[in-house]
Amino acid sequence: MSKAMTSYAMDLLNFVDVNFFDERHLRKFSGFMPWGRHHMLGIRLLSETGRPNIMYGLKDGRPVPLDILRPGERMGFLPAELPHHLTGDYGWWHINTTEEIYIPVTRSDGKIAFVIVEALFDDRYDFFVWYCPTCYRRLFGREVNTGRVGIDGYWKAERDAIREFNSDERHRLCPDCGTTHPKAYSFFSPEEEKVW
Repeated sequence: MSKAMTSYAMDLLNFVDVNFFDERHLRKFSGFMPWGRHHMLGIRLLSETGRPNIMYGLKDGRPVPLDILRPGERMGFLPAELPHHLTGDYGWWHINTTEEIYIPVTRSDGKIAFVIVEALFDDRYDFFVWYCPTCYRRLFGREVNTGRVGIDGYWKAERDAIREFNSDERHRLCPDCGTTHPKAYSFFSPEEEKVW
């Protein structure tokens, strides 16, 4: 077996040792982590703010609830290039060029978590986008070549895009209907989600 294959086989063996319900592993995988040769793995606890977590996709210019977060019933598949937003998780719409698989699970303490698996290839792009909350006109967006900059570069780009969006009210003001979008918040600042 080649050295690369041995390393890959060890990654697979390590996968078995990940306890998705251990708080240390939840923190470790919260912001995604490269896994194997071409994938990323993330683990999310659903929001504890009291507000329900609802995944929305944008279809024909309107938000539509996506029923992918029901544990014990199904595994969710999020197609590439579908604008999506999870309430209570991040304050922007996400578009990426790879598919995502969502596996919801119920923990022994009754909390719901979901495991997200997605590919990480050199040509992967992610987009941080904001739409008017009234008429859903696209207001602002930024992109990052995540395949080139990696997951740390992705999170830096997320913070930069949010900072830019929040710093100028013209980015948040809809020219069609006059609605001002609330300030955005980062995945790492969920306490700010109450403004959405």
